[in-house]
Amino acid sequence: MKKLLKKIFHTFGFDIIRASREGILHKPEKYVGTDYKTLPITILRDEENSTFFGYHDKTPFSKSGTKVLACSVSQNNSNSSDFGEKMKLGVFEKGADGIFQPSFQKFAETETWCWQQGCMLQWNPIQPENEVFFNTKVNGRLGAYLYDIDKKEKLREFSQPFYAIDPTGRYAASLNFIRLGVLRPGYGYDDSKNTEIINSAPKDDGIYLINLKTGKSELIINLKELAEYTNKNVYHYINHITFSPSGRYITFFHIYQNKFNHRLVRFYLYDLKSQTLKLLEANNRVSHYCWRSDEQLLTTELEKNGKVGYYLYNFIDKNKVEIELMNIGDFHPMFNPLQSDIIVADTIPDRNRNQHLFIMDINKIRQKHVGTFYTPEKFSGPFRCDLHPRWDRNGTCIVVDTTQDGLRAMALIDVSGCNVL
Repeated sequence: MKKLLKKIFHTFGFDIIRASREGILHKPEKYVGTDYKTLPITILRDEENSTFFGYHDKTPFSKSGTKVLACSVSQNNSNSSDFGEKMKLGVFEKGADGIFQPSFQKFAETETWCWQQGCMLQWNPIQPENEVFFNTKVNGRLGAYLYDIDKKEKLREFSQPFYAIDPTGRYAASLNFIRLGVLRPGYGYDDSKNTEIINSAPKDDGIYLINLKTGKSELIINLKELAEYTNKNVYHYINHITFSPSGRYITFFHIYQNKFNHRLVRFYLYDLKSQTLKLLEANNRVSHYCWRSDEQLLTTELEKNGKVGYYLYNFIDKNKVEIELMNIGDFHPMFNPLQSDIIVADTIPDRNRNQHLFIMDINKIRQKHVGTFYTPEKFSGPFRCDLHPRWDRNGTCIVVDTTQDGLRAMALIDVSGCNVL
């Protein structure tokens, strides 16, 4: 009863009290952080629609920095594509005054999307000003488009959905988004016809490598082989695939879970050049990570003692070093594109439902608290809205997804006028 009353209070009472006291029902013109003076903020939303980008592993900014990709949908926190609602894809653009305008410029739509990762909307690395990739239905099945946002026309279509794009634009990596949606709600695509996974680790499922020039697809890692090293009698799936900056390496999570949804994670590195697979971590549960360079990546890991640790992997020295950052728990990191010692990171909601945003120097072990965003209780579980902070391409602006006023929106925080650390 106590837990129920607490949940009701957080869902209704606390939100109303906080909104009344702090005025968060109105769009803020300025954003006040703890360690900075007032920073300029721009709130981007497609009228009264939920507006967001998705995950923290890619930037929504165009090469020139004048466009920001965004997704827009009328739902707020219900199941996504099993309702069949189409999501609008568009951009917000800078005006003559250098400020992003609140007008959402639609260029396409899709019905294959989820709350945590959107439709994998991302710029084409070869043409990062006017061409994008995104997942959609192709001939009634899951696939992807290469799309010209200026001409509003499809340039190419692919018969498989994309999870990640090689930064050099040569390859895409694909996985089974239906399986992912069933085993990890909020991250894959819902399909009412595929609610059960019959095979725990099929040999024809895993990571596919797609040549973006020829369209040829090849299964390079299959679930059956991964399961050989673990419990074969539970459900296995793959998530969080990324390419290294040069495109030579692929990292990913091999996740397996029992009927009680208890998850175990094995973190792998695959070398496309040598076609070799290496297990990076199996003892700690890696939660999030990002590439620093082709030789290094940063991880957040849940250790067996319950502590969250931060680690830097070096593939040249073949070692793993713990970084003694201020422990803010699990976070979504992204390295500043021009300062390789600097990351932006967020936190999960604290007891007061506040999400905190930090800028950190991993070498000097310094950090600054950029600010705090409130998220209502209704944004929980598969419907949660993590900040998922992302840098622009110059490392002077941060964009987050936020539910501060009860509806998803994107917030751009300008840090160009201040010392990052």
